[in-house]
Amino acid sequence: MKLVSAKPDKTETLFCSKHGEYLPKITPYPLGNKFMVFESCMKCSEEENKLEQEREQAERQALYERMIIADKMEAGLGKRHLVCSFENYKTDTVQKELALEKTKKYIEGVLSGNGNCLVMAGKVGTGKTHLAAAMINTMVEKGKNSKLVKMSEVIRNIKSTWSKGALQDESEVIKFYSSLPLLIVDEIGVQFGTDTEKLLLSEIIDNRYQDILPTVLISNLDTDGIKNCIGERSYDRLRQDGGKVVAFDWESERGKA
Repeated sequence: MKLVSAKPDKTETLFCSKHGEYLPKITPYPLGNKFMVFESCMKCSEEENKLEQEREQAERQALYERMIIADKMEAGLGKRHLVCSFENYKTDTVQKELALEKTKKYIEGVLSGNGNCLVMAGKVGTGKTHLAAAMINTMVEKGKNSKLVKMSEVIRNIKSTWSKGALQDESEVIKFYSSLPLLIVDEIGVQFGTDTEKLLLSEIIDNRYQDILPTVLISNLDTDGIKNCIGERSYDRLRQDGGKVVAFDWESERGKA
């Protein structure tokens, strides 16, 4: 671009190796009685600007995806479950279709403010964690805070506050789990069941019940086994106000061709 004191009467035809002949672009200069003469090929400039916009958009998208992945991992998902969705859950039986429909409907209710709870109970390898991860993925993608955590981790995090020099006290950890917009606790009944552990989980469930916050429990046990692990009172809390149980009573899909 160059400045000239007067608008040229004639303009010289220029040549672009890509777009052929063209005339320079002439526009008034904002300050003073001068004119700007753009001798570069405007079509080339437009293409470069478009490419730059596309690069910037790709960078923003890549940054967004990295942030989403970080948020999902912070919410408790490992790499294996980052891609879990309701769409890629295999439903080759009526029972699986029903489980998918119930869990999908449940998370839709959570997103609309429903505080009901859910129990996912059944055999190993039947897709319970896949659907739980799909719930977490949905929540994170909607900008909602949530957490998928193993029962052993909940207990371990609470017990860690009992040691001298702990950075948090017990009440802070319990408050964290009690106040999450959605809490999904996996592996109920795995190396778990002491009276102390039962009381700790009961306190979290009761706090969430009082605040009408949705809680999901996942277990390989049947409903009687879950009651024995968490206590009758806590189980009743989960079932009140329309809380549902989804049974995963088919054989494991792991290892199948």
